[in-house]
Amino acid sequence: IWTDNPSTADPLSAHPQFGSGSTIIPANGYAVVAAKNTQVYSELIVAGNFEQRNLFRDNWERDNWDRTKWNAHGGRWKAESSVNGSAWLYQDIVVPLSVNSYLFVCWERTTAPISQTEMTVTIRDYDDTILQTAYSGQMSSAWTCHTMDLTAYAGQGIIIHCATTKTTGQGVLLLDDVSVATSYVD
Repeated sequence: IWTDNPSTADPLSAHPQFGSGSTIIPANGYAVVAAKNTQVYSELIVAGNFEQRNLFRDNWERDNWDRTKWNAHGGRWKAESSVNGSAWLYQDIVVPLSVNSYLFVCWERTTAPISQTEMTVTIRDYDDTILQTAYSGQMSSAWTCHTMDLTAYAGQGIIIHCATTKTTGQGVLLLDDVSVATSYVD
């Protein structure tokens, strides 16, 4: 428990994956502070950072997506599609009942003219029925984060599905740091 000075507010920095801001612990407030590298969450997506080739190959169903180096959002690798047309990738996960909340996060960008790109991220059941749309729109010229609360799917098997379209031979579509993190704290 953080109790630096009970009569003044103290800053607390956010986790880099889930935000770059900070918060203030009010006077007489508290926060749980853990040792370095102590996780208070667990990750449900396998190889969402695309850093490990075998895990990418074995855990992501995909069409027209590859794993490439350089200019990634985090690390050295990201998923990339250069196809003029449609591409998709997805991963099945089971959202356990045993934790407090679930947050979906993904980062996207394009080097193609943004008006000629589209990305739709959907949450589906195992019958491929769309349950909810996390994002639908043009891709961005800079790394852009999309998030969605998946707590409503606790106890269910779901598919995180990303479909893209590029209507030009120029540029590439990039995806990185796809995550479904479960929180053990409120």
